[in-house]
Amino acid sequence: MNYETQHIRNWLNDNKIIKITELERLSRVPEGTIKQFKIEKRDLPKTHYKKIVKVLVKYGYQPLFSE
Repeated sequence: MNYETQHIRNWLNDNKIIKITELERLSRVPEGTIKQFKIEKRDLPKTHYKKIVKVLVKYGYQPLFSE
């Protein structure tokens, strides 16, 4: 795991108001993907990373490495 994905996990754990199933739906990633990532059962697939960050930014997430 890299710093950016750890930053996302920490942010999700600190912001429990966000419903994970809704985040998965809005990000258009398979059900369980973010839930499994959040509880440290799997890493966040690179193919879903940008889709998830795009949604999280709307909720106040600030990426570590902004482009």
